[in-house]
Amino acid sequence: MMFNECGVAVFSHVGNSRENQEDNVLFGNGRYLTDRDREELARTRGAYRACYRQPTDRNFLLAVSDGMGGHACGEVASGMTVRWLSERGRQIMESTRVDTRLLANEIRGLNRSICAYSRQNPRARGMGATLCGVVCSGGEYYGFHVGDSRIYRCTGGRLERLSVDHTEGQRLLDLQLLSEAELKTFPRRKNLYRYLGAEADPVPDVYQIGFCAPGTTLLLCSDGLTDVISDRELESVLGGKGGIAKKGEVLLELALERNPGHGDNITLILIEF
Repeated sequence: MMFNECGVAVFSHVGNSRENQEDNVLFGNGRYLTDRDREELARTRGAYRACYRQPTDRNFLLAVSDGMGGHACGEVASGMTVRWLSERGRQIMESTRVDTRLLANEIRGLNRSICAYSRQNPRARGMGATLCGVVCSGGEYYGFHVGDSRIYRCTGGRLERLSVDHTEGQRLLDLQLLSEAELKTFPRRKNLYRYLGAEADPVPDVYQIGFCAPGTTLLLCSDGLTDVISDRELESVLGGKGGIAKKGEVLLELALERNPGHGDNITLILIEF
C-alpha cells in the first residue's frame, strides 16, 4: 500500500435477533446503506461488506450511526444522519483545515432536523441516533461523536479508545462514583444523556486525531460490537496479523458468536494507514 493511501473496510450486519437494520454507515464518496440495502440485510441476515483504498491526500468523511427507538423509527434517524453528512460533507471538508466549529454546528443542525421530523410524524416520536465519525481535510484527521458509538486507534499493537461514551454509566465511572466492577451490573449504565434526536441540542465531542503513521488502524463502530467484545480483545485482533478485511471478518463473527440467540445490529469501519 502506498504511503498516500489508506485501506478502508466496511461491515454491517443486522445481528442475530433484530428485525430491522437500524445501523447505517457513511463511506466512499458519500455512499451509505439505502432502504433496499437494509431490507436485504434483514431478509438474508447476511453482512454488507465493502473494501477499497482511499487517497489520504484527498479530503474524506467516514461515519457510523446507530438508530434508536425500534418501533419509533431508529432506522429513519440513522438514515437521516448519514444522508445529512453525505450532503454537507463537502462543505465540512472544503477548507484546508477542519473547521471544528462548522462541524459541531452541522451536527446540531442535523439534530434539529431529526427532532422536527419526529414532531411531525407520530410514529417516529422518540426516535434518535448515535454518531461517530472521522474527517480528513488538508491532511489533518479529526474524530467526532455523539452517544456511545466509538472510535479507537491501534498503533504498534496498542489500542487507545479516542471517544468517551455519553452514557450514565461512563459519566459515573469518570466521576469515580462507580468502579469498573460495579459498572457491569449498574442498571442504567447504557442510558444515553447525549444523542441525536434530543430536544436540547447535543454538544458533539470533536477532537484532533493527529498524524496516523503507517501501520496505524482506526476503528469506528456501533455498540453492537463493543457490548460483546472487550477492548483487550479488540487490541488482540487489530494488533495481530492480517489485513483489515480479515480483521473485520474476525470481529464480526466473534460478535455474532457471543450472542447466538439474540444480539444488536453490528456495524464497523476499519481504516488502515
